[in-house]
Amino acid sequence: EGDRVLDRLESPLGFRWFSFDPNKGFFLNGKSLKLIGVNRHQDRAGIGNALSNDLHTQDIETIKAMGANFLRLAHYPQDPAVLDAADRLGLILWEEIPIVNYVTPSETFAANCRTMLIEMIRQHYNHPAVLMWGYMNEVFLYDENGQRAREGIKNQEYAAWTVGLARELDALARREDPTRVTVMAVHSSDVYNETGMADVPQVLGWNLYQGWYGGTFDGFGAFLDKQHARYPKRPLI
Repeated sequence: EGDRVLDRLESPLGFRWFSFDPNKGFFLNGKSLKLIGVNRHQDRAGIGNALSNDLHTQDIETIKAMGANFLRLAHYPQDPAVLDAADRLGLILWEEIPIVNYVTPSETFAANCRTMLIEMIRQHYNHPAVLMWGYMNEVFLYDENGQRAREGIKNQEYAAWTVGLARELDALARREDPTRVTVMAVHSSDVYNETGMADVPQVLGWNLYQGWYGGTFDGFGAFLDKQHARYPKRPLI
């Protein structure tokens, strides 16, 4: 207004191309790149998630300095300062909405999931760091009674409804942004294969904890090799 600035909006812009190959791995701008990184929650002791932009940026700079090139923003869209820092530092992002461990089979729940996914994609669409849109994390980890589902999901109606929701959200993400890939994280249970859930996203992410919650570290590669042998056309992360 006259010489006075009332508002300003800056939008990032970047050009890159990428692909996921189930046999050859990940490619960025035509070159093979091994993805090495971490998950990140936007919180600090004594602060919770009310972080300043400086603290957000400090986290991303620390992740970059440790040698990572990849970051999963678990399990929710994070502050714009995080995405700005990732763009600037060249980190590759997987961003997701908070559908975690168990869903509520209702249209109200599904409608909220659709809203969250649309808002995340439209708000962060211009960030070149984002390559993957996620919409579910380990949704068969617990049963309808809130108990750890150690023998798979016994409620087949719940399983079918959840797979249906995943297909709907996956299709929605692809319509909103056909330039990126969809991704889902699952825990180490064959229930995702049995129900068809593992076939829904374009990239399937296994959350594996060999040598931590059980087994040995050597089991990590063996598990992924077995999955790849069974489903050779499925990109795994």
